Amino acid sequence: RKARGIRLLFEQNKEELKKYFVELTDEKKINLICDMIWIGSMTDKKHHLTFAYSLDWIEYLIEKDELFKLIDENFGKLENSNKQRILVLKMQLTGFKPSDFHGEQCYLIEDINRYCKENRIDFIASDSFEDKNNG
Repeated sequence: RKARGIRLLFEQNKEELKKYFVELTDEKKINLICDMIWIGSMTDKKHHLTFAYSLDWIEYLIEKDELFKLIDENFGKLENSNKQRILVLKMQLTGFKPSDFHGEQCYLIEDINRYCKENRIDFIASDSFEDKNNG
């Protein structure tokens, strides 16, 4: 829901959204970015994390280097579901190849875990992405 509101503001006046974003604390910035990333599940109930729908907005609001710094400094403070959202964003921005899942390109839990292992990130993704105790 928040992402829809953000999209409407972005489409109507992206300069206002940028001004609003710049004034936020780092914690609020990263939470707003998390709200722009969608987590979905397939019909077989296997959870997966898809591409960030709002990548163009995120790139408009914050430079990639600044975003990576923001992520690195705040990753440990995030809830599990937001950690997974942020990892999907980082995977996408760094060109990590998504899996083919029934003809759809998306990041699976296994992809996130492989990305974390390859990049020495202390986090284990799970299908129960609402579990706040993981990570």
